[in-house]
Amino acid sequence: MDSILPLNKNLKTFLITSFLALTGGYFYVAALGTGFRAFIIIHGGILFFAGVAIFLRNIKEFLIFSTVFAIGLGYGRHFIFERPAFESVLYSIGIRLDGSELILIICYIHWIISSIGSQGAKKQFTIGGKVGVIFLSWVTYVFLSSFLTATREDFSLYEVFVYVKGFLLYLYLVNNIRNKYYLRVVIYAIFATCVVQSLYMILQYVTKTAYTINGDWISYIGPEGFRSRGFFGSPDAHATFLATIFPMFFLALFFTGDLFKKALIFSAMVTIMAAIVCSKVRIAFASIGIGLATAVLVSYYRGWLSKNQIAGTIIAGALGLLVLIPFVYARFAHGIYGEDRWPLVVTAYNMFKGNILFGVGANNYNFVVQNYIPPSMSTAWLFTVHDEYLLRIAETGLLGFCFYYYLIWTVTKEFYHALSTKDMLVYVVACGLFSAFVGSFFHRLVSMYHYQQVYLLHCTIYALAFVVNSLKEDIPAP
Repeated sequence: MDSILPLNKNLKTFLITSFLALTGGYFYVAALGTGFRAFIIIHGGILFFAGVAIFLRNIKEFLIFSTVFAIGLGYGRHFIFERPAFESVLYSIGIRLDGSELILIICYIHWIISSIGSQGAKKQFTIGGKVGVIFLSWVTYVFLSSFLTATREDFSLYEVFVYVKGFLLYLYLVNNIRNKYYLRVVIYAIFATCVVQSLYMILQYVTKTAYTINGDWISYIGPEGFRSRGFFGSPDAHATFLATIFPMFFLALFFTGDLFKKALIFSAMVTIMAAIVCSKVRIAFASIGIGLATAVLVSYYRGWLSKNQIAGTIIAGALGLLVLIPFVYARFAHGIYGEDRWPLVVTAYNMFKGNILFGVGANNYNFVVQNYIPPSMSTAWLFTVHDEYLLRIAETGLLGFCFYYYLIWTVTKEFYHALSTKDMLVYVVACGLFSAFVGSFFHRLVSMYHYQQVYLLHCTIYALAFVVNSLKEDIPAP
């Protein structure tokens, strides 16, 4: 009798488990059959909740890592979607929720619950010092000024909505990265998302496939041939993203003592450079070159690098350039030199002249572009101008231009102030991002720099500008 009861219990368990597995398997296969999006959502959800289960005791660290990592994927779903009737890339064509923003919502819920249930001393809430005040003021200005000038206020609001989400990301990070441990978590997440992006771009180039993570196929191939378009369909956006982080990889290679970690960092750097080659974005190499030169000079001046290390860097850089020469030559030999962009420059300048103070409204450039192109260029390519300075000043006017670049200048200056630290990690972050921003001032001349994933990365960087300065004095010298 005793042996029959366990048998019946085991049989019931087996039958129930088998039924649930069969039912789950059926719905799993049925869901996958609905399309590419379901495939991404299901497997992304599996990975996320598996990570939650594994890191349950360190859930805050896992959520921060996941939020920053998901920025580079650019995966989301529109709740309001309006496709424009012209050939161009608007900053936002609706209201959508990205994967990184969904995780950020969970971060805020966890933060609120933790704050309510905390028995210890309450941590002081901060807006992030001067950077936070300027950041919030700029978002407010863009919102208010668009009502004065915008032809399509709805599209302006779509752009402002993204700005608000970025500010919320910034606000969470400045209030939750309070020590080196969490700073390291964010840096690891940024490094990881750069490597994953790069691997996908290399895969695209090898297979000549142009699928975005949303399952869309980008069919356009220009005079320069096939270009890797990455997860969100833009070679320029991915190259900008990777170029912004590369100087940090470079400095981390110098200051990491463990040989295995050095090998990992070097492999990541090679992978990122290969991805930028696959994107065929020439200015990204110039931006990286200026950034690396700045990092080397600043590090030598601050006593972090010796003359021998600088000599070795120059030799390694020369060898790297020799490897890249065939690719760069092919890009210049078979690509265009920007002659098709001159009408865009003239049009953007005319747009600024006609709307000096407030511009034509955020996200409104292409709705009014026909009013400002010279008659002699009326048949020209009317894409968004490939110059962030001109795009900002045309859409938000002189006041918005000054507001925005005062924010960028303040962030750059904050990183510069943090260079006085004696802590290696803080220095790598501060010097790497300071150098990247110096390089970006040239990069912006021929790039829109106006991509949502790059913006969210920058919001993370704005937060790091505040964090490194709050940590630099609290950490004793090694």
